[in-house]
Amino acid sequence: MLGPALDGGYWLIGVRAAAPSLFRGISWGGACVLAETRKRAAAAGLRTHLLPSTFDVDEAPDLVRLRALLARRQVDLPRTATVVRSLVLPAS
Repeated sequence: MLGPALDGGYWLIGVRAAAPSLFRGISWGGACVLAETRKRAAAAGLRTHLLPSTFDVDEAPDLVRLRALLARRQVDLPRTATVVRSLVLPAS
């Protein structure tokens, strides 16, 4: 199961058993991470199911966006909200 991120990566990956070959030597942070992971999964005989696309949180602006969604109660993530409230964001 893969949750595609809008930047070409993913926000979630779920597997039933360890599959380290999916991640070894992958070019993290690039626009092709999802495509490369799907290609590796197919080569390993694994089926993939895609969830709805959304943004991931891997840069400060993404965290600002998530914090705003939480504040407006557009997403219900109580544990994430607790952690996000404790973070000091860089000045913009």
